[in-house]
Amino acid sequence: MSRAATSDPVKQGSQYWIRNIVNDDVLRQRFEGMIGASGLDWFSPLAKDQYKEYQLCSRDVYERLNMSSRFPYEEWRKQFSFWAGWPRRQPVWDGLAVDPDVNAAGRTFYIVEAKARISEMKGTKMTASDPESRRRITKAMYEVYNIYYGHKGDFDKWTNGCYQLANRLTFLHKMNSKRCMFGFQTKLVLLNICNAGYGRTSDRQWRDYYKRVWPMMIGTDHEPDNVLVINFDVR
Repeated sequence: MSRAATSDPVKQGSQYWIRNIVNDDVLRQRFEGMIGASGLDWFSPLAKDQYKEYQLCSRDVYERLNMSSRFPYEEWRKQFSFWAGWPRRQPVWDGLAVDPDVNAAGRTFYIVEAKARISEMKGTKMTASDPESRRRITKAMYEVYNIYYGHKGDFDKWTNGCYQLANRLTFLHKMNSKRCMFGFQTKLVLLNICNAGYGRTSDRQWRDYYKRVWPMMIGTDHEPDNVLVINFDVR
């Protein structure tokens, strides 16, 4: 349900930078300003918790989102095993945060995917080997592709070439399909680290990458609803 950090993080990589951003007051405030937020309740990756990262279906996420006031944990897990159409092993997220006021109208849950180099994004493919797992993942992705993007773009790219990004988009839309039940909206933050160490990727390179990938996946060069593409310069 969670992934603990290694004791010696590799500097200049996305894991190193998301930890620094979340746990450093100045960097965190800068990042929150870039996504139009302030004073978020971060629960991953925190230094005090050994930088643990979580699957969305975990009890930790359920409790931090105060879902116990709405329904039991078994119901939370059921939502992921049923409507997400995913096998038990689900994505582990680089960062998770939520508006602190549990009663706020328009409360937002932020799910963060961090990358330091474009090479981490290119050519990703579905790696599940079990035929049933592949079928369920493909079915969930195709539902999102069909309902939200109207068959625009090339669905083959979702499973072969842009799988990780498609995976995250699928969870975003599945979360927001339960907005009334959960009591919050979800936003996917694609945190792209700029100018970090060897093989660094510039702001321009990240922009050019998304101008190419969105048309391939969804038929437009505009980022999808509830997706925030953030290029964070660390020079």
